[in-house]
Amino acid sequence: MRFFEYLKLKKKMLFILLGSLFSLVAIFVGTYYVAGMREEPSKSKAMGGASLYFDPQSPTVGVNSDFTLKVKINPGSEKVTAVELHLSFDKYKVRIENIESTQALQTILKAPLIDNNQGRASIIVAVLLKEGSSVIPVTEISDVVLVKVKTKSIPGTAFVRVDQNSKAAAIGKDSNVIESYGEASVN
Repeated sequence: MRFFEYLKLKKKMLFILLGSLFSLVAIFVGTYYVAGMREEPSKSKAMGGASLYFDPQSPTVGVNSDFTLKVKINPGSEKVTAVELHLSFDKYKVRIENIESTQALQTILKAPLIDNNQGRASIIVAVLLKEGSSVIPVTEISDVVLVKVKTKSIPGTAFVRVDQNSKAAAIGKDSNVIESYGEASVN
């Protein structure tokens, strides 16, 4: 009788050991797969659609201070000709003073609209458009606009985001080419 009890105990321990080993392998494989999935979209975006993001992404500034955020575009494989930019921000901690065009997208098609009470701002910019000249699209990482920001007297972290209703036009495309939208965290 004791021999059979001993075998049952060994079987139970073997199942527990195999179950634990299987769980560890499953966790390792799952982590590897998820990490691979996380890297893959960034590679495809670099090769395909465009992304809008801030530079710097995490500035540290004092209370009641002025600073500038650059909104940059990585066009991927697109030939970007215009950007309709919509921003949202923490209206209690920062205010946007102005939005300026840059060398890459010099033509302002719609002047900056800044609503510091709602925490929203927008502008539409395009590549330099002159009569009789050809359009030279943005094909490398470039500044889209310069956002002049002032912190308020409330300390803490504030956000400034590129809203997902922002769009970019590109040569040969009839739809928005933006695939990712960035955020700045102002400390």
